[in-house]
Parts: sequence; C-alpha cells; structure tokens
Amino acid sequence: MMTILRTSAVAALLALTGTSLVPGSAHAEGIDGQAYVAKFVCGENKENNIVAMKGKYATTINIANPNPAIAVCGNIYVTIANDQHEPRGPISPRAPENIGPSEAVGIDCDDIKAAFDPRATGFLEGFMVFEVIPTNAEQPPVLSVTSVYTAKKRTPGSAAEPKEWDVETMTVVPTTVSEVEYPLGSTPTFPCL
Repeated sequence: MMTILRTSAVAALLALTGTSLVPGSAHAEGIDGQAYVAKFVCGENKENNIVAMKGKYATTINIANPNPAIAVCGNIYVTIANDQHEPRGPISPRAPENIGPSEAVGIDCDDIKAAFDPRATGFLEGFMVFEVIPTNAEQPPVLSVTSVYTAKKRTPGSAAEPKEWDVETMTVVPTTVSEVEYPLGSTPTFPCL
C-alpha cells in the first residue's frame, strides 16, 4: 500500500505567490523533492459562509513544461481542506504524470472529483499537489503552474426563462514550488523513473 504524505499548510500558502524550481539532493535525513501546490475551489456553494459566498465555483490548474528537451516525471494527488473544527479531509491516491518537453497538462474540477473513489460530489475546496523528485544532479526544468478560478452567481429568471449562471469573476494565480523532504525509505514511487 502506498504511503500518503501531507503537505504543510505553510508550504501550501507559500505555493500561491510565484513560480520557481530548485534542484533536490539526497542526504542522511532523506531525499529532497519539489511539490507544486495549487488551491482549488469546485462546485456549487448553496449558502453564504466564511469559505465562499453562494454561487458556483470552478478551477483549472495548468502545468506546463516549457523546456524543449527534458521531460518531467511526477505524481499528482488531491487533498480536501475541511473547516479547522472538522475532521481532516480525504487525500486521493497518487496518480503518475509524465509531462514531455514543451507539453502541458490541465487539471479541472471533473479531474479533481474523479480522483476519489467513490467520486467526490458537492462543494469542494483544497489543494492539488504535483510532486517531482529530481533524477540527477542537474537542475530540473522550471515548470509553469497556473490556476484559473471562476465564480458564478444565478441571475433571476422566470418560468419561461430559467435562471442562468453568469460569470462574475475570473482570477489567474501562478504557483511556486515548495521543497519537500521524503524520509529515507518512504519516497513515493515514480513509475516513469
């Protein structure tokens, strides 16, 4: 069975500010890797609360490898963030992802919900994590990870003209990398290494 590692809240908050990638190294304590952590908000929130106002929310996370010669191998997993006073949310299994030279991959709300078995439903918020462990001493390519958030609210309608969803806001947020140390013997499996 695969061990699921949690990403710290501090690393998750730092991951919402910019984009960079630094090389990892092996040492006595473990192996250094990188984790791009991107926030997501998905689904319809039917009541106003501290997390989000009433409305429908969607997130698309794009991971691009702009390097024309080097592929990047990693794992993607999703963790649901519950309120501080509730039990911690579930963490999806890791899914391998190989992004070839000059390629990109997009992760949207359907992908996030499908990462869980049974499929997650309702209003969700949390983090998508793309973890990368360098395969050699050279610095791995810098990745571009960007999240696009949209929020909609219902407009009044009638029987003849039902309520519509109108896009109210769209925000684009770049993501930076967090350094992660995997203790020796607990490094996740990377099938493309």
